[in-house]
Amino acid sequence: MHLGYNSGSPVTSPQLNPNPKLNPNLCPLCGMPNQCAMEIAKATGQAQEPCWCVNAYFTPELLAKLPEEAKGQACICAGCAAKAAQPAQAPRSNDSMI
Repeated sequence: MHLGYNSGSPVTSPQLNPNPKLNPNLCPLCGMPNQCAMEIAKATGQAQEPCWCVNAYFTPELLAKLPEEAKGQACICAGCAAKAAQPAQAPRSNDSMI
Protein backbone atom coordinates (compact mmCIF):
# COMPACT_ATOMS: atom_id res chain seq x y z
CA MET A 1 0.00 0.00 0.00
CA HIS A 2 1.32 3.41 -0.88
CA LEU A 3 0.98 5.50 2.21
CA GLY A 4 2.13 9.04 1.62
CA TYR A 5 -0.05 10.51 4.30
CA ASN A 6 0.79 12.77 7.21
CA SER A 7 0.28 10.45 10.14
CA GLY A 8 3.82 9.99 11.24
CA SER A 9 4.17 6.69 9.40
CA PRO A 10 6.75 6.23 6.67
CA VAL A 11 5.87 5.93 3.01
CA THR A 12 5.74 2.28 2.05
CA SER A 13 5.42 0.48 -1.25
CA PRO A 14 2.87 -2.12 -2.21
CA GLN A 15 3.83 -5.72 -1.72
CA LEU A 16 2.54 -8.86 -3.36
CA ASN A 17 -1.08 -9.34 -2.47
CA PRO A 18 -1.27 -12.48 -0.28
CA ASN A 19 -5.08 -12.24 -0.31
CA PRO A 20 -6.34 -12.79 -3.88
CA LYS A 21 -9.87 -11.76 -2.81
CA LEU A 22 -8.61 -8.29 -1.85
CA ASN A 23 -8.72 -5.87 -4.79
CA PRO A 24 -5.91 -3.30 -4.38
CA ASN A 25 -7.83 -0.88 -6.63
CA LEU A 26 -10.73 -0.62 -4.17
CA CYS A 27 -10.89 1.09 -0.81
CA PRO A 28 -10.98 -1.63 1.87
CA LEU A 29 -13.37 0.51 3.94
CA CYS A 30 -16.10 1.50 1.45
CA GLY A 31 -15.36 -0.59 -1.66
CA MET A 32 -15.10 2.42 -3.99
CA PRO A 33 -12.13 2.91 -6.37
CA ASN A 34 -9.17 4.33 -4.44
CA GLN A 35 -7.43 5.93 -7.45
CA CYS A 36 -4.04 4.66 -6.25
CA ALA A 37 -1.44 6.00 -8.70
CA MET A 38 0.84 3.06 -8.02
CA GLU A 39 -1.87 0.55 -8.91
CA ILE A 40 -2.77 2.55 -12.03
CA ALA A 41 0.91 2.51 -13.05
CA LYS A 42 1.07 -1.27 -12.53
CA ALA A 43 -2.09 -1.81 -14.56
CA THR A 44 -1.21 0.51 -17.46
CA GLY A 45 2.58 0.32 -17.48
CA GLN A 46 2.64 4.12 -17.62
CA ALA A 47 4.23 6.35 -15.01
CA GLN A 48 1.75 8.41 -13.02
CA GLU A 49 1.90 11.71 -11.19
CA PRO A 50 2.46 11.31 -7.44
CA CYS A 51 -0.50 9.68 -5.76
CA TRP A 52 -3.21 11.91 -4.27
CA CYS A 53 -2.47 10.38 -0.89
CA VAL A 54 0.98 11.95 -0.70
CA ASN A 55 -0.66 15.16 0.53
CA ALA A 56 -3.60 13.55 2.34
CA TYR A 57 -4.02 13.17 6.08
CA PHE A 58 -5.27 9.84 7.41
CA THR A 59 -6.41 10.05 11.01
CA PRO A 60 -5.21 7.37 13.40
CA GLU A 61 -8.87 6.47 13.99
CA LEU A 62 -9.37 5.88 10.26
CA LEU A 63 -6.25 3.74 9.99
CA ALA A 64 -7.43 1.69 12.96
CA LYS A 65 -10.56 0.77 10.97
CA LEU A 66 -8.50 -0.98 8.28
CA PRO A 67 -9.03 -4.74 8.24
CA GLU A 68 -5.78 -6.51 9.13
CA GLU A 69 -5.68 -8.29 5.75
CA ALA A 70 -5.87 -4.93 3.91
CA LYS A 71 -2.93 -3.31 5.69
CA GLY A 72 -0.11 -2.86 3.20
CA GLN A 73 -2.31 -4.21 0.40
CA ALA A 74 -5.01 -1.67 -0.54
CA CYS A 75 -5.25 2.10 -0.18
CA ILE A 76 -8.01 4.02 1.51
CA CYS A 77 -9.91 6.22 -0.96
CA ALA A 78 -9.95 10.03 -0.93
CA GLY A 79 -13.61 10.05 0.11
CA CYS A 80 -13.01 8.03 3.26
CA ALA A 81 -9.91 10.09 4.09
CA ALA A 82 -11.80 13.38 3.64
CA LYS A 83 -14.81 12.20 5.64
CA ALA A 84 -12.59 11.07 8.53
CA ALA A 85 -10.65 14.35 8.52
CA GLN A 86 -13.82 16.45 8.94
CA PRO A 87 -14.51 17.54 12.48
CA ALA A 88 -17.36 15.67 14.09
CA GLN A 89 -20.57 17.65 14.28
CA ALA A 90 -22.13 17.95 17.70
CA PRO A 91 -25.57 16.39 17.95
CA ARG A 92 -28.36 18.91 17.77
CA SER A 93 -30.32 19.47 20.91
CA ASN A 94 -34.10 19.57 20.97
CA ASP A 95 -33.90 22.29 23.65
CA SER A 96 -34.49 25.02 21.09
CA MET A 97 -37.75 23.47 19.92
CA ILE A 98 -40.99 24.54 21.53
